[in-house]
Amino acid sequence: MAREDLEQLQLERLQSTLYRVGTHVPFYKKKFEQLKFNYDDIRSLDDLRRLPFLIRLSRRTQTLMNQNLVMGLLVIVGGLYLSTIGIITPVYAALLHCVGTILIVFNSARLVRAGEELEAAPPG
Repeated sequence: MAREDLEQLQLERLQSTLYRVGTHVPFYKKKFEQLKFNYDDIRSLDDLRRLPFLIRLSRRTQTLMNQNLVMGLLVIVGGLYLSTIGIITPVYAALLHCVGTILIVFNSARLVRAGEELEAAPPG
C-alpha cells in the first residue's frame, strides 16, 4: 500500500472514530464540547495536535500500562522466587499475587480522574 493511501485510510478511520466517540460516548461528547472541537476541523493527520487532551490521556494510559506490567511481573517473579527457595509457602505467594493484583487495579484507577481539570475549567 502506498504511503499516501495509508495516510488517507488512517485519516478516514480517525475521522470515523472521532465522530463515533463524540456522538455516542458521553465522556468524549462533553470533552469535545468543552474544547469546542468540530469534527470537520480534522482534515489531515497533522490536525491531531488539536486534541491535546486525548494525547495526554493516551500518554498517561501508556505510562500506567507500563507501570502495571512491571509491578505485576515483579510481584509474580518475587513470589515464585521466595516460594521456590522456601522463604514463604505457596499459599503466601498466592496471597502476595492477590495483593499485587489489587495494587495494579488501584494504580489503574488513577485514570478515572483524567480530565477532571477540564470539567473544573469554565467553557470558553
